[in-house]
Amino acid sequence: KDLGLDIGKLTARNARIDPEENSTPHCGINLQTGELTVLERIDRESLCGKKASCVLKQELVLENPLELHRVNIRVQDINDNSPQFNEDLLKIEIHESAVKGARFSLDEAHDEDIGENAVQRYAIEQNDHFKLNVNTKGVGGKYCELVLDKELDR
Repeated sequence: KDLGLDIGKLTARNARIDPEENSTPHCGINLQTGELTVLERIDRESLCGKKASCVLKQELVLENPLELHRVNIRVQDINDNSPQFNEDLLKIEIHESAVKGARFSLDEAHDEDIGENAVQRYAIEQNDHFKLNVNTKGVGGKYCELVLDKELDR
């Protein structure tokens, strides 16, 4: 939103961006152009966790005379985290008498990102005996099962 400020007076009025109380300053103002600038990389996940909406509340302060303008900055998620499993290796005991179609639950991968940047798919290497059945749960979360596609040798 254009506040209609005279760029030539930003320095004289000691224009600055103040963060909320006890908050890290993430943004500043370029006094020559009046543009809001990002001072450092903003990590959405550490700032807002899994919340759907992430808003930084800042205040534009002008002195002589004192003016305060609320500035809300919506921080969008980028796909900057890889999905992780709790364990590096998963051992499943499958009896050789297991029938075709038998299902085995697999642990869910966790991703710090949200929405379309969270876990997008699961895959398994091509093989003769197993396939993955990927299911959706809740708000777009995914989990999978290992399905016996061809009976094991007996």
